[in-house]
Amino acid sequence: GLWPLHRYKAHVDGLARQLRELKVNSPDTRIFWHTIPAFGVADFDAWRNNARFRLYDEYAVPVMRRAGLEIIDLYQSSYPMAHTAADGGHYTGFVADLWAELFLSHLCNGSVRRPRPAAPPPSPS
Repeated sequence: GLWPLHRYKAHVDGLARQLRELKVNSPDTRIFWHTIPAFGVADFDAWRNNARFRLYDEYAVPVMRRAGLEIIDLYQSSYPMAHTAADGGHYTGFVADLWAELFLSHLCNGSVRRPRPAAPPPSPS
């Protein structure tokens, strides 16, 4: 989040070219790109804020999708839970668990589902 947008775009474009070449040479290889997680501290500084991160993602996601990458949206899953980020930008616990589940679900073509806890026994009447 500390790069000006033009530098970030150039970096993403370079990565996309390299990853597209990798996909051409290894068509069965699956490559994932994840969006930038939401930042839990409002207006941490002029550079690290959700508006900037969304701007970066709005550029990177279509570029990486065109390069053949699969996209995992971490922003949408972290935004409602941004207040749980340990230091405003790094997540642990249930948010990180959700991300692992999202990745595994993509990797296994949607067949990974967290088991639901058993329903409590009925109360005696």
